[in-house]
Amino acid sequence: MFLNLFTSHREKRLKKYLLILSVAFVSLCLFIFLLYRHFSAAPYSSQPKLSQEQAQTQALLDEVAKIMALPNNETPMVATVLDKNKVQGQAFFAGAENGDKLIAYLKSKTAILYRPSLHKIIEVAPITLDTSLTTSTPTK
Repeated sequence: MFLNLFTSHREKRLKKYLLILSVAFVSLCLFIFLLYRHFSAAPYSSQPKLSQEQAQTQALLDEVAKIMALPNNETPMVATVLDKNKVQGQAFFAGAENGDKLIAYLKSKTAILYRPSLHKIIEVAPITLDTSLTTSTPTK
């Protein structure tokens, strides 16, 4: 009888350890699977990520496109007016304020001065390139 009680107690302990071991094993497998999914899915995104600067530029162009038609066959150069005093002598920048955006389409030869704070176009002008500044070869 004593032997029966001992084996029964031993079997209960063994079942308890097997249950704990099984739960730990399943938890470990689930943890490894979740780590694998997290680290393997991130670099293989189907949509390309835009840099913060590209995203800001695209948002700016989307705002301006609501107001006027923009050339769609080229990517513009975008600059910010940081000091209006430095561009004060130029007619295009007469109404410029700090923070205004200059959007320049070189192929279409169009310059746009846009004020994001007011969602307003301040100036639009054609871009004229001064060809007299080209270098020439010296003659003998």
